[in-house]
Amino acid sequence: METDTNGSLKPGILLKSTLGNISSSPNLIDTILCAGLGIASGFLSRKLIIGRSGNIFRKLIGSVIQAGVTKVIAENPVAVKSYGQIILKLFLHKRRKNPEKL
Repeated sequence: METDTNGSLKPGILLKSTLGNISSSPNLIDTILCAGLGIASGFLSRKLIIGRSGNIFRKLIGSVIQAGVTKVIAENPVAVKSYGQIILKLFLHKRRKNPEKL
């Protein structure tokens, strides 16, 4: 019995087992993309609020907004995707309507 436990705790076997579990999960890519989008948008919103300011209150507010934006986007990826598609369609529609103004 000890040899089974020792064999299953080897790093190579653990890595192979973990990769097998990860590749078998059906929504892994969507989950990773949603988490990445949430983190990136939270970081961007924080940078937009703080800017180059050294003000401690601005930094605090930026951190709170970053956490909030990250959480909302990571928890509601379908809604964010649909809003993004609507905004993109509106933007592209305006560009196609007035191509000579570019």
